[in-house]
Amino acid sequence: MRAVPPSMRLGMPLSIQYANRLAHLYYLADLNHVDAYLLFVSFADAPDVPVRATAEQWEGAHRLARKCLGLNVNSFDGRVGELVLSVPDILASTRLRQAAGAAGRS
Repeated sequence: MRAVPPSMRLGMPLSIQYANRLAHLYYLADLNHVDAYLLFVSFADAPDVPVRATAEQWEGAHRLARKCLGLNVNSFDGRVGELVLSVPDILASTRLRQAAGAAGRS
């Protein structure tokens, strides 16, 4: 199971969080007719966490959670999405913008 973050290998913590958030979406969208959407945002290769997870591991964890919860392609009518962001890419982009801003002020 290398495709799943080490902290999520049993699938239970992520599945519980996933189910909890889906319950909130159901409450908002189906029971209260609110135009609600759910986006799971995961951060890959974050340098400030004890055990880093790659984008592939996060994608595997999301796949595992969907499978454990029995979700299929049509569940929640396209109201659920997943986004995995690369922390090193975000940091590099921020540094480039800061460097460009500093060069523009000189």
